[in-house]
Amino acid sequence: MKQALSAEIRSQLVRIAEGRLAHARNTKDWVEPVNYTVLGVELYRLACEVSGVESVSDPEILPTFFTEDAVAVLMTMPNQYWFWTIFQESVTSESDEVARVRVEMVRHVMVHRQRSASIQFGLHKKPEELTVPEACARVAEGILLVRPAGNGRYDQYVTVLNPVYCSPDAH
Repeated sequence: MKQALSAEIRSQLVRIAEGRLAHARNTKDWVEPVNYTVLGVELYRLACEVSGVESVSDPEILPTFFTEDAVAVLMTMPNQYWFWTIFQESVTSESDEVARVRVEMVRHVMVHRQRSASIQFGLHKKPEELTVPEACARVAEGILLVRPAGNGRYDQYVTVLNPVYCSPDAH
């Protein structure tokens, strides 16, 4: 079994996430699919250090710190902001005894956000049932996300529910 994630490694992961979040704040309410290019050089270097190797492939970086199931959920995040937010909250919330952050913790973080938002925003309403001010408030919060309508025009957009605020069964 792998050694537990040390406090130092956790601290480095949080610092990396905070730095990446600082650059991703403007993506909070837009759909912008996540891929391995968002991970950055710092996380790559830390994965190499923790693994004791000179190089790792992009798909091997996250499994150094997260279980395969947790990686799968993280890669469904709608943009960099939500990827790094859930990444950071999962790292800081996970038990000290585990070798990698588990999918259960990633889901726990998401459920906590759902419950908190449900109190303030009433997540039971479908986007098409919302008034304009209700929809605007949810977009500002990142509960609803904006994406182009798909017809190639930049002036036509649709709103979609952020998967962070969907049922954990959807992940």
